[in-house]
This record gives sequence, C-alpha cells and structure tokens, in this order.
Amino acid sequence: MLFRGTRAWFVVACGVGMAVAAINCGSSVELVGSGADAATSSGTTSSSTTATSTGVGGAAVSVSVGTTSTSSSTGGGSVPGDNHPPDPPPNAGPGDGPGYVYAVDKLYLGDTDWNGSKSQTAWQLYGYDLDGKNSNVNSIDHCKPYMGATPKAVKQDGPGGLDNSFGKNIVPIITSLTANASATIDDNIAKGGFTMMFKIDKLGAKPDYAVLAAAYYGGAKMATPPPAGSWANYKWDVMPELLNDPQDITSSKVKFPSSYLTSDQWVSGAPTTLTVTVPMGGYSITYTMNRAVFTLKLAPDRQTGQGILAGILPVEPFIAELKKVAGSFSKDLCMGSTFDSIAVQLRQTADIGADGSQDPSKTCDGISLGWGLHTKAVQLGNVAPATPPAPDPCK
Repeated sequence: MLFRGTRAWFVVACGVGMAVAAINCGSSVELVGSGADAATSSGTTSSSTTATSTGVGGAAVSVSVGTTSTSSSTGGGSVPGDNHPPDPPPNAGPGDGPGYVYAVDKLYLGDTDWNGSKSQTAWQLYGYDLDGKNSNVNSIDHCKPYMGATPKAVKQDGPGGLDNSFGKNIVPIITSLTANASATIDDNIAKGGFTMMFKIDKLGAKPDYAVLAAAYYGGAKMATPPPAGSWANYKWDVMPELLNDPQDITSSKVKFPSSYLTSDQWVSGAPTTLTVTVPMGGYSITYTMNRAVFTLKLAPDRQTGQGILAGILPVEPFIAELKKVAGSFSKDLCMGSTFDSIAVQLRQTADIGADGSQDPSKTCDGISLGWGLHTKAVQLGNVAPATPPAPDPCK
C-alpha cells in the first residue's frame, strides 16, 4: 500500500480472497461506468460467451459465461436474469475419487479478459446474476442509487443480468492508479505471498457428481514460492484465522457441504454468507461477502481449473474496514474530508441491496462483485502461525 501526498491506493484483503480497492483520495471520480455498456437505454441484448485459456501442459480450459437474454424495458420492471451457475446434474452419484485441492494462481479483477488482454468491458466476463433481474438504466424495480451516482453506472447489468459493479466502477479507479492491477496480484501469488484454496473431497474423473463436500482455505505467505509449471507436489500452508480450530486443518470456517460437479464444472452450491478475518500488515480485517458462489471449470486431468467468484460486498462494513487500513498510515485519514470523499465514492458504486434484493424504496447498500479465477492442483501444507492483530488505529 502506498500513500503519496493526497493520493492513496490500498490493497485490501477481503472476504474469501484478495480484493484490490484503489482510491484516489485527492480528486473526484464521476461514476458513469466504463467502456461499451451491455445495453442502451431502450433495452438490453446480450449473448453467451465462451472463453478458453491454456492451462499447464497445454490443456485447454473453457468457461461459459453469459447467456442470451433480451430486454425491451423502457421504464418498467426488469426481465429476469439468466446468467447463473449451472444446475446440479440429474441422476449423478456422490463423489468416488481421491479428491483435489486447488489454489488460485491468477486472479482476474476485470481489467483484462481471460487471455490477459486489457479491455474496458472485461468486467462483463466475470460474475453472475445476483438479484434475479436483468436491469437497464430505465428499470424502476431497482434500489435507489446513492446520491450523486448515475443510473448508467449502477443500474446497467452485463450479459444475462450479470451483476459486477466492482469490475465496472471500482476497477477503472484502480487501473487509473496502477495500470496492471491483476498482473500485480498474480505476481504476488507467484512469489508465495497469498492464495485462495478449495479442497473438494472425493472428486474423481467423472464429469458429474451430485454431492461433493468442499471447503475454502486462505493460503498463508510462504518462505519458498511455488515452482514454475505444475503445483501438484507443492504444499501451501493454511492461514489459521480461517479455521474454527487452529489445531485442526479440517475445521475450515467456510464449507460447501452441497457443492457439485456438472459437465466438469464445479459449483460451490447455494449462495452463502462468508465472514472471514484476514490478517494483513500486523492487523486483521473482518469482511463479509453475501450471497457468495464459486464455480470452476476443471480440466479432464483435474490439474487446472478456471472459473468465477461472485458475491455482494455490504458497503458500510467495507468502508469501516478500509478506514482501519487508512488509519494505519495516518490517523488524519480516520476522519475528515479526505476519507469522507473515499466513502462517498464507494457508496456511489453500490448497485444492489446487501442482501441481494432490489427494493425501489431503499438506497442501494451493496456492491456486486465478480472475479475470474484460474487455479492449479496443489496440496494442503501445515497450519501457519497466526498473525498477531493490531489495535484499530482509529479508536
């Protein structure tokens, strides 16, 4: 994290992984979205997209994002969105394999497409429909944008009702300050700085499984980075803060008891609320993500995967945690106009209720989020030492 005069950017450990929130403290940003919007004011037309990237050993991994949807709303209710994770497979049996652990090696915030090419509309590739609506700028069945936010910035959905205000509105602020945001995070992962891990029990070679117990782990900072190429034999240690019992590596706080695999795509199951305490720089950040869901399209050899993390960031808890980060650099940022301007800009990106609802009588208090994930098969290591928490500098 850097602080230069009146400009600051913060790399914040958030939720079940790494969020980057870069805030320009010294100037205002008009939130009008980025790049070509998925729709005009008179309607929405979107089509399915299949992105393919090359994994370890040259194996191709494809992820289908977005589905065809058309809206002709000119001021009425939104049509239902249809960009959702795939349904559980019919007539599939339970897991019968050895199980696998996957670690994120690349994180796509929305500044690039799946192939790493910069694009102002890459945010439309990442996320899902979180509110059951395919909204456009004229939709009236939508929460009220925060004062100063424009309908184009917060009402206009991506393909099939995809909700991703983080990618649409916050990522452009990040990239205005650090041009290669996703690449910077990927470099940190490659050096063993952190990762996200998913342990999927009894996952085997079949394309469909009805029930697979799974769990999420935070990867601790490693003294020795993972090797180039395959990580299959690399053991990544686990952050104790994400365990109910730091002595028991199986006691993850974030479990997916009803996850499943359909056509080689793993889905974490029903959307869930995740409350995670993440250590960073000697203090801890507690962050909540509502209606979170993960998907991974797994390669046939089960060595790589590519998918999506989608969820909702409740605005006020996010701002409160960010204030701790700011205050750790200067107590002057705990209050006053500088941080107040940060808070206003974040509230202006809210596009949904924190509970996933769209209530026209209420002001939006949640920020929809969608990230792309690329993973490699890895092994769980040991439980790392706990990071001592620092006191809240703003108290």
